[in-house]
Amino acid sequence: MEKDEYLSKLKDYKLWFDYSEKQLLVAECILNDSLLSKERLLKIKGEGASPDDFVSLWTNSLYHYGVSIEIGLKALIIKYKPDELEANENPNGIQLKRIGKGGKTHSLLALASDAGIFKSIVLKNFQKKELEEVLDFLSDIIKWGARYPIPSNSQTMYMFNNKVHWKLVSSFHILDVIEPIFELFRKEKM
Repeated sequence: MEKDEYLSKLKDYKLWFDYSEKQLLVAECILNDSLLSKERLLKIKGEGASPDDFVSLWTNSLYHYGVSIEIGLKALIIKYKPDELEANENPNGIQLKRIGKGGKTHSLLALASDAGIFKSIVLKNFQKKELEEVLDFLSDIIKWGARYPIPSNSQTMYMFNNKVHWKLVSSFHILDVIEPIFELFRKEKM
C-alpha cells in the first residue's frame, strides 16, 4: 500500500468504525448461530459432552466483542484526538506507533478513559464500576484468553470467576453492560 493511501486509511475513523462493526457481527454470529443454536445446546448437554465446548465458544464470542470495542474506541480517539495518532516512516514503509496516550495498548479501560466514553454513555441498569470490570475482563480475553489454553504468565488468572460478577457472564448480562458502547459507536460513525 502506498504511503499516502496508508496514512489516509489510518486517519479514517469511519473505516475503523466499519471494522468494529464487522467484529461485532462475528461475535454475534458465534453467539447466535453457533453457541445458542439448538443443535449446539443439545450437543453440549449430550452424553460425554464437556462444558469446555460452551466456554470456548463463549470466550471466542467475547473476544470478538472485545476487539470490536477496542477498534471502536480507537476510532473515537482518531476522530476527536487525531494528535494522539502517531505513525513512523521506516525502510519498510509507514508503521503505526500509537493510537491514544497508551501507545499500542489492548487495555479497553485505558482506551475508554482516553476516548472519554464514561462521560458519553448512559448505562441503563448498571454502574460505571461494572462497565470498568467488564472492560478489564475483555482486555484479558483480547490479549490471550481466546487464543491460548493458559494465561500469558503464572500470575494472571483468567476464568469466569470473581473478576466479573458471575451473573454478568453466565446469563449474558455482560452484553447488556457493553451495549451502550455500541450505541455510541453507531452515533459517532455518522
